[in-house]
Amino acid sequence: PLQFLDLPYSLVEVVSAWLSVIFWSLDILVTLRTGWVKSDGVVELELASIRRRYMRSWMLPDVVLVGGNWIDILVGAGNAVRILPMF
Repeated sequence: PLQFLDLPYSLVEVVSAWLSVIFWSLDILVTLRTGWVKSDGVVELELASIRRRYMRSWMLPDVVLVGGNWIDILVGAGNAVRILPMF
């Protein structure tokens, strides 16, 4: 909401943005290898089945949201880099 004021980025904002996007990017990779329990109680650990299930369920929303965060960080990186020489 305060973007129209064009306030400078703080170090906390930059670090939290990077930590967040890295965490959720790693979460996508981990989810591609996380098994699930079938309705008959058997744990499914076959990678092809896990990936297929993830692609049919949450992969698209995850990639769209995390991709948007990566674009935001990379486009705004010019502003964030100016903060680093403070330390």
